[in-house]
Amino acid sequence: MLLVCGSELLSTLIELNLVDELQLIFSPKIYGKGQYLFGKLNKPINLTLLNSEEFKSGGILHHYKINKI
Repeated sequence: MLLVCGSELLSTLIELNLVDELQLIFSPKIYGKGQYLFGKLNKPINLTLLNSEEFKSGGILHHYKINKI
């Protein structure tokens, strides 16, 4: 299942161990303010990089597996 959501819902789903993989697209722009990417997690999450792809625009897609503890 693919889910596009905000940081609060994503954090909740991660905390409940309902997320197996993440695909994150980073844009080559930096803004000085904003929300945390994963909200406020109660514990660190361990990721394994499965794949990475760079686009002509400079954006990068990272595909991670969440390592269950």
